[in-house]
Amino acid sequence: TNTGVVRRGTRVRRSWTWEDVVRTEPYPRMNGPFDHLFTAITFSPDGAWMILASGSRTDHGEIQSNDGEYPGLREDALTSALFRLPADARDVLLPNDADALDAMGVVYARGVRNAFDLAWDADGELFGIDNAGDRDDGEELNWLRHAHHYGFPWRMGFHDTPQRFAGYDPDADPLVNPASYAYRNGFFYDDPTYPEPPPGVAFTDPLVNTGPDADLYRAMDGSIRDASQTGARVASFTPHRSPLGLVFDTTRALPAPFSGDGFVLGWTGLDSELLAPFGDEGEDVLHLQIAPDRMEMAVTRIASGFDSPIDAVLVDGTLYVAEIGARAGLWALDFRASTPTEPAPASGFSLSAFPNPARGAASVGLTVSRRQTVRVAVVDALGREVAVLHDGALPEGEHRFGVAPRLAPGVYRVVARGAESAGSVALALVR
Repeated sequence: TNTGVVRRGTRVRRSWTWEDVVRTEPYPRMNGPFDHLFTAITFSPDGAWMILASGSRTDHGEIQSNDGEYPGLREDALTSALFRLPADARDVLLPNDADALDAMGVVYARGVRNAFDLAWDADGELFGIDNAGDRDDGEELNWLRHAHHYGFPWRMGFHDTPQRFAGYDPDADPLVNPASYAYRNGFFYDDPTYPEPPPGVAFTDPLVNTGPDADLYRAMDGSIRDASQTGARVASFTPHRSPLGLVFDTTRALPAPFSGDGFVLGWTGLDSELLAPFGDEGEDVLHLQIAPDRMEMAVTRIASGFDSPIDAVLVDGTLYVAEIGARAGLWALDFRASTPTEPAPASGFSLSAFPNPARGAASVGLTVSRRQTVRVAVVDALGREVAVLHDGALPEGEHRFGVAPRLAPGVYRVVARGAESAGSVALALVR
């Protein structure tokens, strides 16, 4: 069994005193790799509530009897859920009984498989990452709201779990990886007793990834596709990326284009037996630009080359990334020196670049105060002109130019020179 415990420490001079805040009744484990246990804790921005994440004990809702100890058991009352309690709670016992938990009013949401990290955005909304199972379903970023159900185990990513349907044949399922632990141990199978979803419950899907990065998926013909190229609607990250270290710029302290946005790590690298077929670089930091309706997001890789990055924290203008691979390092990404948009002199141009950093193609905006002849060019770090975006007359107003995706990754400047004005903006291109 497992017992979930939260303890509060109070510092008294040079020592700490500890007290139990929450403790669960013992609940059944799978006794294998799918025991995700209690994994995350966060406090609401007003300090009134704590929210705890409890992960699943199955890969996709299959029976996990623990060598017959728990016959027919799939998920349990204390698994795959978020719980909400007062921040000043003491000595709370969470029973392993769904009706009793509902009567206590402590269930915040259900249907999360393993929300390893929770974070609040700049508007005080709660988000959580969720790692999908051994099947090639997309990893999730969920906008977590009270009383919502996020689908597990009946739905992961944008896919219904096929084992819940009669006559399921895993060998005919293109999204089942034969190298996966669940397949090799017989956890995908025809399952006529798979339970129906809770009556009257509508599942809440994760955010859509509109690209350009971490948006690979396996199509139903078995091929690996890039949603940025095919236009497919995919859930939130490439399968098996294992997103971790979710943070937001809650104080909007970062410069544009990062102000108020989110960041997440990719734990898994190309040497993983599950991720490798997708060709996704992983072990990186992704910039999340979430749409106002919180239904979709643009995802851009801004740093890579880490060694099993496991957690991150944003302090002022610096993102600290902890890694626990062979190198076991702590990295600092300083955003304060970033100048993606620069003010122009009073008589100059107004220039901007988006997205910035960009993967391949980018768009440059130029505002001209009066009609004149303007040359707009991309200059590399050595001052060499590597692309000309425009050379000729421009009327007063706003203009937009595309930067071709053929340029190599690096930091460039887009320079605009006219008869009466000049200006420039930095542009970073990443892989």
